[in-house]
Amino acid sequence: MLRGILSLSCVVGLAFLSCSPADAAKPRHLVQWLGATADHTAAIQNAVLAAMDDNGVVEFAAGRTYHAKWMYITSSMRTANGKPFMPSGVEGNGAILKATTGASHTLFYTWLPQDANNPDFFVRNLTMDSNYLCDYSFRVWGAQTTLLENCAATRANLAGVLLQATAGTYSLSNVVVRQVIARNNDKYGFEVRGAAGAVTNLKIENCYAHYNESDGFYLAHCEADLVGCGAEVNDGYSMVLGQSGKPVSNVNVLGGYTERNFPAATASSQPGVHQGVYVTPGAATNVRIVGGRLIGKFTYDSQLTGDSLIHSYGHASLGFNGQSPDRPRNQTYDYSPVLPSVDSTNSLNSAYFDVPDYFSATNPTRDADLLARNVVLVKKNPPLSDYKSRIDAALLTAGATNAAIAFEPGQTYPTSAFTIQNFFTQGQYKTGPAGVIGNGATLTALGSGSQFINCYRTHGVIAPGDAFDKYNFFMRNLTIVSNSGYTSGLKISGCKWFLMQDLVIGGGSTYGIRIVALPGDGVYYNTFSNVASSGNGTGMYLDAIYSGAQQGISLANVGFHHCLFSNNSQRGILCEAASVTLNRCELSNNGIEGFRANKCYSTDLIDCDVLSNGTRAMHFLYGSSSSWSAGGHVLGGNVSGTVLYDPAPNNGYSFVQSMIHTQGTSPADYQHGFWLSGANGGKNYGSIHEDLSH
Repeated sequence: MLRGILSLSCVVGLAFLSCSPADAAKPRHLVQWLGATADHTAAIQNAVLAAMDDNGVVEFAAGRTYHAKWMYITSSMRTANGKPFMPSGVEGNGAILKATTGASHTLFYTWLPQDANNPDFFVRNLTMDSNYLCDYSFRVWGAQTTLLENCAATRANLAGVLLQATAGTYSLSNVVVRQVIARNNDKYGFEVRGAAGAVTNLKIENCYAHYNESDGFYLAHCEADLVGCGAEVNDGYSMVLGQSGKPVSNVNVLGGYTERNFPAATASSQPGVHQGVYVTPGAATNVRIVGGRLIGKFTYDSQLTGDSLIHSYGHASLGFNGQSPDRPRNQTYDYSPVLPSVDSTNSLNSAYFDVPDYFSATNPTRDADLLARNVVLVKKNPPLSDYKSRIDAALLTAGATNAAIAFEPGQTYPTSAFTIQNFFTQGQYKTGPAGVIGNGATLTALGSGSQFINCYRTHGVIAPGDAFDKYNFFMRNLTIVSNSGYTSGLKISGCKWFLMQDLVIGGGSTYGIRIVALPGDGVYYNTFSNVASSGNGTGMYLDAIYSGAQQGISLANVGFHHCLFSNNSQRGILCEAASVTLNRCELSNNGIEGFRANKCYSTDLIDCDVLSNGTRAMHFLYGSSSSWSAGGHVLGGNVSGTVLYDPAPNNGYSFVQSMIHTQGTSPADYQHGFWLSGANGGKNYGSIHEDLSH
């Protein structure tokens, strides 16, 4: 299930052992930063052409702003310049690509990045700001095995992200868009514009559309899976599925969080009514909208045909369907895993996982190379008994220029507790570290306290006025070993728009990871990818303060993809008052149970394995005002053991509007429990009645 870097065979005594490909690191071609106001168009294209000589990676300096008219990576550019390769990918390092005067119709445009036998392509950790000068911030036309990850696409005239395909050469296949934010665009957040049979295995994970002038997501002539996506405060529908003459089919919308979308077309006839998903009449078949806290009216009619199902937790006063406003439409179908046949994050070549050569201690120009990339290295020498002072100094230096900090490859750093945070305070506009590049290093805890490593408000704001928040904070390729003196190994609070990736966390006396969300200081729009939390009390505690349905949720639109929560003495995950999506995760061999939820709206487990846990597999609390769960969905995967819940109304505090549809492998306790036997298993849709009292 998990890539080798996080498999149990690679976590030995909680020390990081890199199991990534052993190929030599791909060459890196830095886009030279010329200054805050300079035009970088030529510098960008020079780096792209250099990467076409050796299948290398185009790289931006961490956290810098690059003004440019355009950035193109296209097959025609390769052939016109007589180049033998396409680039392996683009590493943004938290940089900002910002359109300047004379900009093209698209700020970042790529087509056929797999040309010249390039096996795959990625773009990550980059904000693309069209500055209202371009129609699109990011556009791809025809691609195979391509990943767009931890990016932002903002202030475009038409759409933040356009995924375009035509039949044949310019098709889209095995494309993953993960943790991408599309905000403040003059039309759509995300647009998928396909053709008959031209879009296959498209997966959009934990993406978020916000403050766009039309719809959050607009899909036409395609198949797609949207997992854990969100759309809020758009002047349109959260999602539009299908266009007249350009139908969609086999669209799965699983998990996620949407609210406060108000199309102009309905503003007068249905004032104040949140609009959810609009299914174009006669332009959709086989649509499954399952799970998530998708607040808003779902609009469709009897022309929605085929194997379709709508089952989601929402609370719009007019319900889900204009024809049947009282309850969701529910047609039974045989659920099967919706994952593409190729998962981009697990099939990309070594360039995506490389530790670049310039980090090597034997590199004679290391300091100069890192300075040019705006990376502050926490050096191992001269040795210290406690590296906290050196880490704090690196964070302070990095914060001044939005630089990234990095650790030396494979080294171990004993350290006391430290905090990673932005310098932002209310009314001020400052920045902070762009990210943390672990390079396979290990941090081991000294001392004691409530948390070993604390991440707080890592997003911040760059400048006042018509600007944008700082996106793309990242922490990757790092092992965090706490000790019994710390309650939590890693605490996260008040953070938005980050990617935690390839982390191993263990040794927390009570929790490996604790995510704390408070009203007004929540945790939103974040992704954990390939994160393992083992050898703790509880692997992860999602700790949100419940503030009532009408007041929103403080921990939402957070997704966990390919994560492992195993061998913890208590639980894999303890989830309170959160709305999160787990996708292809494993919760196994924990002392009490794999997963426990209380006072949760829309906690969804998609294709997860919950195996060999002590007392039970899962527990959805029920029965009182302090013990209930709603809108939970367990779909696919493999659940072994009891799932404890109350399917019947219990003073209004039961497992309402929920669904369990998975397979099990061992007998279970049937008292308020659940067991499915055999490869295909049965179905239990739980309670579907509308209970909106909490």
